[in-house]
Amino acid sequence: MRYFRHVGLVFGLLVGSACVPSDPLSALSGDDKTFLFGDTGTNAPFLGQTVDGGPLNCYPQRMNQAYVLIDTDRDLWLDSIRPSGVERHKILSVKTMKAGFVVKAQNGVSVPFNLVIERKGRDLASISWDGAPAEMYRRCDSVG
Repeated sequence: MRYFRHVGLVFGLLVGSACVPSDPLSALSGDDKTFLFGDTGTNAPFLGQTVDGGPLNCYPQRMNQAYVLIDTDRDLWLDSIRPSGVERHKILSVKTMKAGFVVKAQNGVSVPFNLVIERKGRDLASISWDGAPAEMYRRCDSVG
C-alpha cells in the first residue's frame, strides 16, 4: 500500500512539472531581448511607413503601422498599432534565426501567426507578417 502512495506522489510531481511553461525568451541573448523589447521599464516600438510616404521616423502620429513587443512580469504581448487603433496579441515564443527572430503569437480568438523580424542595423528592421512581403521599420528608443 505504501508503495502505491509513493508511485502516485512521484507520478503527480512528474505531471505537475511537465505542465510548467518554459520561458518563451530563453533562446534570446540579452542584446536580442533589448533590441526587441527595449530596456528595463521601457519598450522599443518599431514604427513603419509614414502616412505621407516620407522617411521612417520616430513620430507615431505620422505612421501607418507600428509593432511593440511588451514583456510584463506575467505575460508577453505584441501590440499592432494602426491609426484606427491597437490590437493586442499574446506572444507564445520568440526564436532566433540567422538574420533575426520569429515571434510566434496568437490573436484574440486564438488563431496563431508568425511575425518575422529581420535585424537590419541598430535601429532598422524588416518585418513580415505570416509570409507577407516584408517592410522596413525604424526601431525607436523613444518616440516624439
